[in-house]
Amino acid sequence: MKGQLTLDINIERSRAKDDNVTMEKSLAGVKQKMTADLGALETTFERYKNDIYKFVGGTLVSVMTIALGVYRILKM
Repeated sequence: MKGQLTLDINIERSRAKDDNVTMEKSLAGVKQKMTADLGALETTFERYKNDIYKFVGGTLVSVMTIALGVYRILKM
């Protein structure tokens, strides 16, 4: 009886170790996927940030051009 109990405990311990290894591999895959997705998100954010800077710069140049034109017209 004691030998059977020891065998059952060892079998369960082995299964638990195998399950732990499987879960760690799965977790590593999830971490890798999250890292890749985060990198893609950061790239997208940088692109949108640069687009906003271009838009603001173009708007400022346009407003200054209109202001200088109005200034020249009113100064005459």
